[in-house]
Amino acid sequence: MRNEGWSITWRIGRVRWAIAWMVLTLTVGGTFLVLGTVEAWAGLRVERGEGVKGRFVASDWHCPRICHWRGQWIPDDGTPERSAELFGYGEDDLTPGQTVPAIDPGGVGPSVHPPGRYARWGGVVPTLLFGSFLTCGGLYGLWTRCRELRSLRRDRRLIEADDRSPDPPAAVPDPPPAVPEETPVRDGRPRRRSGVRWTHAAGAVTAGILLTAVRARRSRRGAGE
Repeated sequence: MRNEGWSITWRIGRVRWAIAWMVLTLTVGGTFLVLGTVEAWAGLRVERGEGVKGRFVASDWHCPRICHWRGQWIPDDGTPERSAELFGYGEDDLTPGQTVPAIDPGGVGPSVHPPGRYARWGGVVPTLLFGSFLTCGGLYGLWTRCRELRSLRRDRRLIEADDRSPDPPAAVPDPPPAVPEETPVRDGRPRRRSGVRWTHAAGAVTAGILLTAVRARRSRRGAGE
């Protein structure tokens, strides 16, 4: 029972580590899923022409990871202008200092886009797929590991309860049944044992000797008188 207890304890520790990894996977997947959802919502707003409209003044072409134009964003609602990044135009589509209409969907940082055209769907779709895969896998793994941990804890409690219970008293073997003595039978009548027969014969001989001695003594007394 002790070896089984150590085995279950080791398995519980392993399952706990697996649960920690599932929580980490779920956290990463949830982060990617939220980012992808925000980007997708911004893309839908741009496609429908929703958001803050304004003008973008191109400054220079920049290619860190995704190529885009950098410049100044001038909103039409009268808010102060700010630095922004314009997606959806190629290097040859604009020149430094050129002004083009743009829209800010909000929630995606300093980026602006041409009205009715969102140019970052190529990054949104993989982000959503990757986040969904990690989130679903993390949820399923967390559910299965939690069930396994619950089962192992129940088994450990049962083993600990068995270890604490006193040992049952040793069983006392039953005495062998008494074998009744068999009485020999001869000619339909019980036959006496040889030991009993010899005892009776010795008693008869002794009685005869005593009787003979008594008669001899009486005869001597009668002759003397």
